[in-house]
Amino acid sequence: MGLDGSKWAPKLLELRVLKRFFTSWQKGLYGKGWNSLYWNNHDQPRIVSRWGCDSAEYRVLSAKMLATCLHFLCGTPYIYQGEEIGKSLK
Repeated sequence: MGLDGSKWAPKLLELRVLKRFFTSWQKGLYGKGWNSLYWNNHDQPRIVSRWGCDSAEYRVLSAKMLATCLHFLCGTPYIYQGEEIGKSLK
């Protein structure tokens, strides 16, 4: 949740740090537990705006990439209020 700073003090995401977290969760819980997977909640901007590109040209592609990344992990993915749409509502 805090890898890219906070809602009020954002910073650039370090992909290697994200990968390290994902790896530690997947290996640490393997055979022992089940993770809850989510990108954002009501207190944060949507993941497409934070780590993707929410321009008309790349919004759908970014949303699909981020959803694919999350859904290929072991655990239960949680989708927050319309995040699954992944397209402009214009």
